[in-house]
Amino acid sequence: MTFQFHAASNEDLERLRGDTPQCIVLLSRSKPLASKLASDAGIYTLLTDEDEEVLQSFHLVQQAYTGYEYESAFDGLCNSAGLLPSDAGLLGGRIEVLFREREPTVYQAEAVALMEQWLQENGEPEE
Repeated sequence: MTFQFHAASNEDLERLRGDTPQCIVLLSRSKPLASKLASDAGIYTLLTDEDEEVLQSFHLVQQAYTGYEYESAFDGLCNSAGLLPSDAGLLGGRIEVLFREREPTVYQAEAVALMEQWLQENGEPEE
């Protein structure tokens, strides 16, 4: 299985948020991968198909808890699953690196859009 960057439906994400034990199981599976990332090349560690499957599970739960209103809940789930904040950071960073590597055009377009939004909100610097 190759890592998929698709966004889950709102219904699927809501259903997952309602199943705390399942979220903890999915996140718990990520602990060995987080340890591998920490002891190897960090977010640039090469992944096996099994690693990608585990990372996909982490990403699904992460998606379900995206947004400031879910931030503390996600942190609590990670804690319950035995993941340290640094573990979650490494796993999230590895997902971002995969995205940059496999979807460079989309990544670049999103980066440009964020920069343009920031410039609109903060005004362009005067010369």
